[in-house]
Amino acid sequence: MCAPSWCWKTLRTADVRAIVVLENFAHTLEQVIGETGLRKVVTTEIGDMFPTLKRLLTNAVVKHVKKMVPAWRLPGSVRWRDALAVGRAQQLDAVPLGHDDLAFLQYTGGTTGVAKGAHTETWWPTCCRWAHGCRQTCKKEKRR
Repeated sequence: MCAPSWCWKTLRTADVRAIVVLENFAHTLEQVIGETGLRKVVTTEIGDMFPTLKRLLTNAVVKHVKKMVPAWRLPGSVRWRDALAVGRAQQLDAVPLGHDDLAFLQYTGGTTGVAKGAHTETWWPTCCRWAHGCRQTCKKEKRR
């Protein structure tokens, strides 16, 4: 995220409902959040996934020494580590998947043109795994 106008356009175009934002850029999101459809904001710090001592040191240096985190206020936002803790306490229910279900969504920022989203359905990764398996089998057959 850089300019608030770019942030606003991206969030509106993609109809984003939830976002994970690095605290370094939360001030930009703060400027436009009221004009978007965001319902859930999760904030994270650079060192959040490091072991405790390294995390505390990294986050303190980034915030207080390097001063890379401008002041921000996003009421109702949830800290990344708190979200993970809540998630760990939940049970994950199995969800049946079909070939037309969404496998993942990738959103481009539009650096080479118009911003757009690209999705991959579950059949595509299945086909790739199948093709890979066929190639491995063919290689084994050639060796015989």
